[in-house]
Formats: sequence, structure tokens, C-alpha cells
Amino acid sequence: MINKLKERYQNNNRQLKLIEHFDKTFRIEDSIKWYTRQQFIYKTINRSLRTKDIDELYGYRYFIGSLSKNLSDQYNLIKDYGAKLILYHGVHLSNNEIDKLKTNEGNLISMNGFLSTTLSKSVALKFTGISNENRHRVLFEIECDTDLIESVILASIDEYSHILDEQDILFDLGATFEILSVIKYNNLYLIKIKATDEGTKIIKEYIELNRQKMITTSTIILWGILLIEMDQYDNAIKYFNYLLSNAKEENISEIYINLGLAYLKLGKIDDAIKNDHSAYDLIKRKNGLKINNHSILAYLGTAYRLNGNYEIALSFFNKYIEDLSTNQNLNILKKQNYSPALINIANIYFNMSDYDRALEMYLKSLEINIDTFSIETLQTVRNINNISTILMKQGKFHLVLEAFFHTLKVFEKCLLPTHQDIARLFINIGLTFDSVKKYDDALIYYKKALYIQKILFPIGHQDVAVTLNHMGMTFTKKCDYKNAYEVFLQALTMREEFLSFNHPDRIISLLNFGNLYLVQKNYTEAIVYYTKALDIQEKIFSHEHHIIFSTLVLIGDTYYDDDQVNDSLVYYKKALDLQKNLSNIAINQVLSIKINMGNIFLEQDNYNEAVIFYLPVIKINEALVELVIYNICNNFDMLSTIWKQQDKMELAFDFKQRSLKLKEKCLFDKIFRESIITDGNIVLNKEDAENEIKRRKYIITMSFRKQPIGSIMTVFVLKSFMFRFLNIK
Repeated sequence: MINKLKERYQNNNRQLKLIEHFDKTFRIEDSIKWYTRQQFIYKTINRSLRTKDIDELYGYRYFIGSLSKNLSDQYNLIKDYGAKLILYHGVHLSNNEIDKLKTNEGNLISMNGFLSTTLSKSVALKFTGISNENRHRVLFEIECDTDLIESVILASIDEYSHILDEQDILFDLGATFEILSVIKYNNLYLIKIKATDEGTKIIKEYIELNRQKMITTSTIILWGILLIEMDQYDNAIKYFNYLLSNAKEENISEIYINLGLAYLKLGKIDDAIKNDHSAYDLIKRKNGLKINNHSILAYLGTAYRLNGNYEIALSFFNKYIEDLSTNQNLNILKKQNYSPALINIANIYFNMSDYDRALEMYLKSLEINIDTFSIETLQTVRNINNISTILMKQGKFHLVLEAFFHTLKVFEKCLLPTHQDIARLFINIGLTFDSVKKYDDALIYYKKALYIQKILFPIGHQDVAVTLNHMGMTFTKKCDYKNAYEVFLQALTMREEFLSFNHPDRIISLLNFGNLYLVQKNYTEAIVYYTKALDIQEKIFSHEHHIIFSTLVLIGDTYYDDDQVNDSLVYYKKALDLQKNLSNIAINQVLSIKINMGNIFLEQDNYNEAVIFYLPVIKINEALVELVIYNICNNFDMLSTIWKQQDKMELAFDFKQRSLKLKEKCLFDKIFRESIITDGNIVLNKEDAENEIKRRKYIITMSFRKQPIGSIMTVFVLKSFMFRFLNIK
């Protein structure tokens, strides 16, 4: 601490002398006196607390601890007296700071540092300064009922102050307040707040949730972990690198693990994997993986999941679950380890679009949460949030929004307004609004998420790119193609700069650009981006992957819409060849391909090939009304008549046969027998008596059978089918 103070005031001889005197004479019981009287102490301490400068705070930790202890001792005097105090704090705040306070009325606020207040309103007003366009005079009015609060520490420091009659009261670190109101009077903002124990309840919950970790982890490591929990990732990396250069052997693996976690949170996945493997190798060299070090398997699994290597990620998590399950202390470890592992496995299945298995894992995790925690804890509502994403995929949007807004209320009570969990929740709310076509509402929540992410993360962080992509898709649905292009370009630029060439997230950006061009009927550009996405998919996924199938269909559809039917057939055939080995392809996708291929062959007058692709469609779909079937038969009959008039008897006979076969298969016998009367002319013109005899025998046999309505195309497909036949030239 002394060295840091000397370094800071190296050009100020007066302060240097005071620092020397402080070094020689300081006693713990004098902490309040030194803090209130010497600016080199209170300015430096408060600056470090305000900026969360980890190097500085680590050096000042003993003085900060002694100051807190002295304030606690002094507080007992106030507590014994019992009083409801009204205190004041004058300050100069920016527009942005005031807006944040307005937004968080009813929520909690905690000051970054020791808070100096006074019983005198007039004294506090002296510190409010002068308002201008960008900064404003602000007076905090603080209600503090010492009979009702247990955890907020404050003490009178008037006796230690150089200035008499200021009636100073100093709040200890960690004091939490509820924002009651923000009101402007002329050129002064009056902000009323009330001291509360709610902050301590959150801290106690955090301690309880992390008790096992605290028992098995050293204090110096826990300090860095807390920085990560506070989203201070750069500071955490700086701190752990400092520890690494001065570490004891037994702490090195833990330092690597937490360095990996900090890099993971920053989106620097390769650095995370590098540090995790360093930890993994160290642990393996020490008598195998001990139970308290199994977390490295989970961290490696998470890193590989975010890197798009889902199979490797699953292997690490399955090993992690296996090791936990064979341990005698599983019940103790469930709270800290088992449930989060299940969530991560669910996330992997979600990324792989296997929603049923993802939901299964989320529900297992939720069962553990509810058994272990209350319904209002962060761990539980995070899990409910995960389950809601599955419900959203299943189209249960009213349930989803209800769950999301419940989660938001809990988050707002327990987390800082700029916490990444709140940003992720805003994204999920935006996605839900997008799904019900409330695009403006969706964009509002995406922008809220983006605002938080830009505060939390460095330039190029992939969470920002994901949010930009969501915004781009919503802009596209609104037909706002200019804004869609701009945000898609920002996202793609980030991914090209910060991700490896073969990263799965690049595929998403390329497909989004393709879709943007497709809706504008710029088929050439759409195919360029789809093809780039396919090239990456074929490099990183197995050949028999549903994502490759979907992209092949997408390219085939685009060529089809652009009337490049030969190129379309190439990609459709590749997709159908791939589909034979896939079990999770939606049947509608397959039907759509076959209909389009049938249409292409039909337009090329290749009727035999067209029928090959149409007939499977007819067999798969069920139960159309007789009228629709009857209409299509009439269209066949009409086409037969057209060919007959043009003396194309082979074609006329062919279409009459199609009509009859469809009637035989799908219509009741009455309609079938009535239709036979009109079919003879075509058969007779065929001048094939032997066939006519066989045919009449067949008719007699079939006329006594009642034909049920069989499998046939959907109404949509039939309309397409009829339209194509009716437009044959």
C-alpha cells in the first residue's frame, strides 16, 4: 500500500511526507481518522473502489478492512441509541447517470465505495455544484431506520473531521439502498433512497449457493472468482495473471481454470481452451482427477460447445456427469455441479436443434433446483428461462412471455441493471415478440440487450454479433432491408475478424445474408452466400448432417425460384440422397422437394419422371374431401380431351387412365361407376379389343367394391398439381 501511495504522489512532496508519517504511526483503531483527514487516503481509496482497479484494491485491502471494522464498532453506538435518520449527500451527475436512476426506481442501488453523508441538508447542497447542459445538481435524501436494518453499517465521523459542525455520517462498503423516487425541482434533482437489508439477503444467497466452493477454494482465488461473477472479466484476467506469476504450486491449476473461465466470458474461446487444457494437464499429472477438480471437464465442455465442437463438448460433459455420479458426495455436489452440467448438455442439444433431448435435460436440472433452492432463486429462474426457450420453439408463446417477465422481475431484484443475464433475457423476450409478429416490440428488447452488451463486452464479442443477427432478421421481416443489411454486415464483420474461418457462427451470418437477398429476389447474390455457408458446413460437420440437408434444399429452392431448373435438380437430388440416411428430417421438407422436382419434370414434358415424384406425395398425405379429388380427376379428363382433339391419342389415353386410377383408389363406388360411362370412347379409339375386354372385366369386379378415401396430397399440393397440369401447352 505504501509503495503504491508513494508512486501515485511521487511529485508531491507534501503528500509524500504525510505518507511517511502514516507508514510510521498508523494503528488500526486510527483508520477513520486517517480516512477523513488525509486526501491521499480517501481520494485514492474511493477512486480505486469507483474504478474497481484490482491492483490498487489488492494493495489497500488491509486498510479497507480495518476501516470497515472501525465503522462497525462505531455503529454499535448509533444502534444502541436507536434512531430514524434522514441523511443527505450532494453530488454532480451526468444526464446518463440520472437516466439510469430514473429507469431503476423501485430497484436497489449500491455505492461503489464508502458513502459520505451529512445530517445537514444545507451542507450537502454545497457539494451539488452548478447545473449545465450535460451535468446536474443532485441531492440524495437518505432514509435510514436503524431499528429496522441489520446489515447497513454507518457511523458518525464528525469528531474526526477538520471542519466542525458538518455532522458527517459515513456508510461502510456494501450499503444497499432502494430508489424511492427521482424528482426534479427547478435546477436540482432530489433523489429519495432508503437503506435496506435486501442487498445482504442477495449476498447471503450467493454465499449459500457457493458455500462448497468457498470451503475448497483459497481466499485469493475466491477474490478473482468474485470479479468474474461481477462481469469484471478484464480485471479478473489481470488479477489471475498476477497470481500466476507469484503462485504456490497447489493453486496453479485453479488459476488456469479461472483464467479460462474469464476468457470464456469475454468470448475469447481459443484462449479459454488453451488455459483449460493447461489446468487439465496439471491435474492429470497429480494422481488423476480429484473430485474438487472435476470442474475442468465442465469448463472444457463449455468452451468446445461455444467453439461449435458439439461432439467433443458432449464427451467432456458426459465424463463429468459420470465422475460425479460415482462419487459418494453426490448429494452435496448436486447443488454446485450436477444441475449446471445438465444445463450445459441441454444447451448443446439445443444448439444441435435436438429440442426434445434439450428439454429433457432442462427439466432434470429444474427438478434439482426446485428440490434444493426456492422458486425465486437466480439458479431456478435461469433454468425456467432455458425451458421457456424450448416452449418458444414449440410455439407456446403466451406461456413463454409470462415466464420471461416473471424471470425479469427476479433478475431486477437480484442483479445489476447491466448484468449479462438480463441482456440474454431481453433477447429471449425479443425473440418471442418476433415469433408473434410484434416486430417493433422485438426490436425494443434487442436494443436493450445490445445496450448492456456494449457496456459489458469488448469490441467484437460474439454475444453482440448474435444480437445484431436477431435484429437483422426482424428488420428483414419488416421489409426494412437497409437496416437489416447494416446490422447483418456488422455481425459478419465481427465474426470474420474474431472467429476462425470454419466457426459455425459464420455460417449463421452467411445464411442470413442469403435470406436477405432471397426475399428481395436477388437470387444470384443469395446463392453466393448460401454456397459459402455450405462450403463451411461440409468442412466442419459430418456429411450426413441435417444442417447440410437444409442448405442443399435452400440452394435448390433458390435456383427453382430463379427458373434455373437444371441447377435446382442437382441440389434437390443431393438433398434426397442425404435424406435417406437422416431420421430427423421434417416430412414437409421432403414433400416440398418432390413437388418441385415433379413440377420441373412436368414443365419439361417428362411425365414419367414427374409422376415418380408426385405419387409419393399423394401416398403420404391423408383424407381430402371427395370434391377436391373429383375436381382433379375432372382436370385429368379435360386434359385427355385436349390431347384427343389434337389426335394425340397416346397422351389422351394416358391421362384418362390417370383419372380412372385416381377415382378407383379414392372415390366411392357410385362416383366411380358413373365416371366409367364416359371413359369408353378413349378406350375404343385405342382400337385394342383385348385390352377393352380385360378392362371391362376389371370394372365389373371393382364396381362391387366400395372404395374408401385413401391417401392423397394436401389441398395446397393438389392446387399446385392442378395448376401445373392446366397450364400445359
